[in-house]
Amino acid sequence: MHIGLNSTVNKAVVVVRAAITVEKGLGLPTIKVRRGLRLPSWWQDCYISVYDTDLPWMISAILQRAFMGNPASGERKPWKSL
Repeated sequence: MHIGLNSTVNKAVVVVRAAITVEKGLGLPTIKVRRGLRLPSWWQDCYISVYDTDLPWMISAILQRAFMGNPASGERKPWKSL
């Protein structure tokens, strides 16, 4: 089950990052989240909503891994997207 769960999370991280990249390419307004990462402001709003409303932990885990780094897929450094 652990392997299947990691596989699902890894796929979701890839999808979230791809959506972020596409939206940035459309010229949507972005904000600096941390050094090396700018996100469309809509994504930060989504993350805050997930965090503040106590939605299922899996959603929060996916967004954290998408924005910060995904050690389950072997990433050793935070994701960069300027």
